[in-house]
Amino acid sequence: MTTPSFAIEDKVLEDIAGDSYMYGFFLGKFTAACGFYLRGSISEKDAKEFFEETFKIVNIVKISEISKNNLLLFFEQDVNKRCKKFKPNK
Repeated sequence: MTTPSFAIEDKVLEDIAGDSYMYGFFLGKFTAACGFYLRGSISEKDAKEFFEETFKIVNIVKISEISKNNLLLFFEQDVNKRCKKFKPNK
């Protein structure tokens, strides 16, 4: 049995454990919070606070600028436009 060489390269392992994971993690949080807000499960005040606090964390963790910008594109998707009011200035 052999291991594919790409699986042991530092870049691949680093990306799996780093930027891609964090991007997906935060995108999932945004999707859940926006969905809860749109269904009325959380108030506008709670949603605003959630997004503000989450963006503070995004700015603290080591995530690339490309991923940060892609996270901001979440608010531009048609399905999420009603949550655009929670988008930070950056």
